[in-house]
Amino acid sequence: MRKYVWTNITDAAATTWPQRRYSAKTVAFSKSFFLFQGRDRNDKKLSDLFRFDTITQEWTQLEPIAFNFPFDTANLAGSSIVLSKWGVLRYGGYLRQPFMATTFVHGQSYVSDVYMADPVTLRWRRVYVDKDGLQSGGVVQR
Repeated sequence: MRKYVWTNITDAAATTWPQRRYSAKTVAFSKSFFLFQGRDRNDKKLSDLFRFDTITQEWTQLEPIAFNFPFDTANLAGSSIVLSKWGVLRYGGYLRQPFMATTFVHGQSYVSDVYMADPVTLRWRRVYVDKDGLQSGGVVQR
């Protein structure tokens, strides 16, 4: 049986650390994991993207072009993120701008769109789902 142990890396010689946050999403890919978005202690939306290299134990802030547009229609806190054989998939979420609404109207506050990102290029594209199955759309430009 494999044994897993937590290791505190706060003393690692990282040059850049992400700020504290909640409701962020992470995806592991190869020897790295990616941390993106979330909210800070004042509930302000964060729009940054970091990669942690598990070999060197260093954080790197990434600056991909138009990386956040799939999250403009839904707050990341309400979205589901998964790494699949096709790439990183983001499904749904709820509208939360700039703060959480006190009431939700059924069908008006939630979204069901799907986006897919290539974990190497970090480019997103919209995936259209219809009654016949998945039909992949082109790269969405902003």
